Amino acid sequence: LLSPYVAATTSGSIERSGSIVSIDYDAPRRGPLCVSVDETDSLKFVWEEWHNLHVMPDEDAYAECEFFEATMLAEASPNPAGYVVTTNGVGSMFFSCSKICSSNGHKVRVCVSGFRDEENECSVAKECTADRIHDLRRRTKETGSDGSSILPRRYNQGGAVCRPKNGDGYRIWSGIDTPKSCEEKCEVDASKCGAWEFENHNADNRECELHEKSVISVEETKAMGKCQITEDDVLGYKCCWILQEIIDAQEVTNDEFLKDAVKNTTGTLDPVEVTNDEILKNLATNTSG
Repeated sequence: LLSPYVAATTSGSIERSGSIVSIDYDAPRRGPLCVSVDETDSLKFVWEEWHNLHVMPDEDAYAECEFFEATMLAEASPNPAGYVVTTNGVGSMFFSCSKICSSNGHKVRVCVSGFRDEENECSVAKECTADRIHDLRRRTKETGSDGSSILPRRYNQGGAVCRPKNGDGYRIWSGIDTPKSCEEKCEVDASKCGAWEFENHNADNRECELHEKSVISVEETKAMGKCQITEDDVLGYKCCWILQEIIDAQEVTNDEFLKDAVKNTTGTLDPVEVTNDEILKNLATNTSG
């Protein structure tokens, strides 16, 4: 049996390696392909024949094989090393070879986002036969014992911006429509993402950043000040949302450290009964250096 992330085609395959989805671009010479991927994926088109690669401006141009406003990404030539395209937000992307688009239907529809096996434009596309519709999405919609959907992971406001800065996170997009869309990007990459930041403030144009679980600091993020949440959740918005389980884990670690520190001072505070602020004041009073 094929892996769920390897889809056989008439000639070649579509397969995933990490966040790279490789598409055999020779295969659509025998008819269109429809491929569903995650928002955090990149596409790698690989081919041995003399095709060119265009990204089409919209679905109409894709359907009619109209290349007037299409953008050529690669000229006609074998390309075994592959051409990489980064997916950009939610929706569909359209690719085609101008040489045999009309005669052979040499085109690829790519649908971005959603859960594995969830209906989208690719799964119902009329141009793709059932054996040429491929779902390479990794995220599944989990259900409880009664069949109802389990709630997604819970985030809480951490501070105005995520810290440590870490190069503006490990993934960044501009022009994202809402904070909710940014959260969904973090959910798609749940194995790695522990915090997301949305900014539509000053020079940041609806910017979405994702930050690793292993890097995000609750304490450093909190020190950046309170979130700026606006009425429409967009204009002037500035907030880093941290996964609640990370907040809980880091706060427990801090509590244990402070209480252990108090035990080693000459003060009389009971670590079980006092607050962190009281512990810190006691440390300042009873330690030197």
